Amino acid sequence: MRLFNHQGRTLLLAATVAGAVCFSALFVSGCGGKDGKGASDTLSDTRDGQKYRTVKIGGGVWMAENLNFATGNSWCYDNDDSKCKQYGRLYDWETAKAACPAGWHLPSSEEWADLVKTTANVTTVTDEDEDGNVHQWDTDITAKELKSKSGWDGEGNGYDTYGFSALPGGARDTDGKFKEVGARGYWWKSSDGKASGIIMSSEAYESRGTSNDLVLGLEAIYDMADMWISMRCVMYGGNSSTTGPTTPTSAETALAGNKCGENGYDPETQFCHDGNVTDKCGGNSYNPKTHGCAWDGNKERAYDRDIEFGYVPIGSYTVDIYKKCGGKEYNPATQFCENNNVQDYKCDNKKYNAETQFCHQNTLYNKCVSELTEPASRNEYNPDRQQCRDGQVIDR
Repeated sequence: MRLFNHQGRTLLLAATVAGAVCFSALFVSGCGGKDGKGASDTLSDTRDGQKYRTVKIGGGVWMAENLNFATGNSWCYDNDDSKCKQYGRLYDWETAKAACPAGWHLPSSEEWADLVKTTANVTTVTDEDEDGNVHQWDTDITAKELKSKSGWDGEGNGYDTYGFSALPGGARDTDGKFKEVGARGYWWKSSDGKASGIIMSSEAYESRGTSNDLVLGLEAIYDMADMWISMRCVMYGGNSSTTGPTTPTSAETALAGNKCGENGYDPETQFCHDGNVTDKCGGNSYNPKTHGCAWDGNKERAYDRDIEFGYVPIGSYTVDIYKKCGGKEYNPATQFCENNNVQDYKCDNKKYNAETQFCHQNTLYNKCVSELTEPASRNEYNPDRQQCRDGQVIDR
């Protein structure tokens, strides 16, 4: 157990809820428990001789440092070379898409999701108010698992459990101004077909759930086309090496006759698209440039990113697929689609999260959370004649 201070109150973080939710704002996401600290290695970038720590997390080998390869439209924070050594370079979208070493690539939304699935940590927080009443809620501290142990403003430092060592490198905006170093880290992701990324913050801001839900600074962001931000590179479907190119797996070696570019692949579970080996989705090939792959309910299927998006509900292991609303993605936890317009869930004109809360006679209540099921169930009830006790709805 450990103590965490929030808004002047000392909160007790109890045992981790295994296999719990990751971050709700990240569409096409996943959830899961920890599987131990990632195994580390070293990548040598033959283009400039720089070396980077790498770490195996989930199904991928990730750079454990921000890329610092001087190419294209990239910058050191405040034009200070020492900042590049500390945080890596800041890249615009077009440069980032081609900046990784050979055999490595910019992580997709699905690959970021796999990272979070492996490192997800949702903890039950217990708090006692001044009247002696004990309250509990779930707190998502996944970002803490990924952040470095130092370098973040305020109480923003992490545990670096897996050796990912996320640093707050800040950003450069379209006016050429550098901002938020020490406070926030931004990283590009590739598979949305648009300039979008991941943000980690030093703040404990409340982006979902009840007013007590602390989502400690890890979300997806969109519309980043005019920004310069950090980047990590990742390798899936191969092993990290000192030179970068993918080393064929045993399955690929056994099926060396099936070639995709320079790599072999297993046609039973993989396919070749534009020279890249890609895992099949629900046993079928698809176009990774236009479609994503996610578990929708109890089956895996491809979805069209032009008209659909994926979202992981709180406490779920699978992705729900939603149709875009008027061509736009939205957060199904706090919004809904009506007549092709995105609307906020509101109670007495106040926004709320429909996954964790409900509105009864213009009063907002927390849903009754039961840990007897996996994932946990969240139920509404009639506060006039019912109450939630130990995760069960009972009559008064």
